[in-house]
Amino acid sequence: MSLVATLTQPLRSRYSESLDQQENRLSQYGVKEHFIMDTPNLLSPDDIATARNSSGNTASIPVINDETMVIGNTRTCTQVLNANTSALVTIAWTTYSFGFQMWPGQFKNNDLGYQDDFDKKLMRGLKRLAAAIDSQCVALLEADKSTVVNSGLVGVGAKYGALVGDAIQVTAGQGNLFFNDLSTIMSENDHYGDIKVAGSTGLQSVVNYSVNQGETNATNSRFQFGPYAFAYSNRVVNGAGIAATGYAMPEGSVALLTRNTPDEEAGSRAEDGTEWGVSLLPIVNLPLGTKVSGTCDDGSALQGGSQTQLQAAYKQSFQFSIDVGVISAYNSDTVTKPGSIFKFEIAQ
Repeated sequence: MSLVATLTQPLRSRYSESLDQQENRLSQYGVKEHFIMDTPNLLSPDDIATARNSSGNTASIPVINDETMVIGNTRTCTQVLNANTSALVTIAWTTYSFGFQMWPGQFKNNDLGYQDDFDKKLMRGLKRLAAAIDSQCVALLEADKSTVVNSGLVGVGAKYGALVGDAIQVTAGQGNLFFNDLSTIMSENDHYGDIKVAGSTGLQSVVNYSVNQGETNATNSRFQFGPYAFAYSNRVVNGAGIAATGYAMPEGSVALLTRNTPDEEAGSRAEDGTEWGVSLLPIVNLPLGTKVSGTCDDGSALQGGSQTQLQAAYKQSFQFSIDVGVISAYNSDTVTKPGSIFKFEIAQ
């Protein structure tokens, strides 16, 4: 077992609560988690493997455009060609990394133990990395939201009016029963079955209120939530005058891909003792590349220069990194053809 795997084991199973526990509180990273879970619904195992093994190369996924096909009313000996048009979707990668140093000699006669210090530093990096990847996923939803909504419920003079910023506008009074209409809107755009909703934290209030209006209430609004699964994130931000924002999509709409370097995948070791590896870590819930090295260094200046026992001491350096690519279901004509991600905003 590698050094990283051994050191991170306590963090996987528990995290001790103490006086500073509020310093380490986590956020909601629901959009990132939705992307992770939806990946095998959008991409094949071969697509995922190709992306994972693409370090140093461009990773592209082939697709075929939807084409117009005329339905005639006569039989013929000569068929129209009706050829397919293919395209390539190139994955755009973002590299994330963080790291820290450990001085084992610092913990002799110290109330703070080595494992405590390691856990705190790793937790600090993991929660910020999770937020950064969550933000990347939210940015993709915003960039790839459908600009076209084919529905009699949406548009000038319709129940929900025209789109504003490509988002369905829901008044405060319409919010309690909007999800009943949303399933209809999705069906009118040929999206059927279960619907995933990635929303702002404010959306929780709307959903919780409506779910708890059951049969014994004057207005029963619980019935509308059958096809929905909700994920929330503090990175989905409400605009001015908006109480809740969400992105609704059918299963198989988004994916999150990762890759590591060849040395990390191979578990390489250098002559100086540097060790590479890959470890699936909590909070981020993705395979992070790891690099651990050790050397002699002067750490006497640590903590205000009081660490004279570290003048020539053993120093460990830890680095955690990953490449992340996020994509959505391919749409060959975003101007006239509805996509699979529909944004909505519920007013205050």
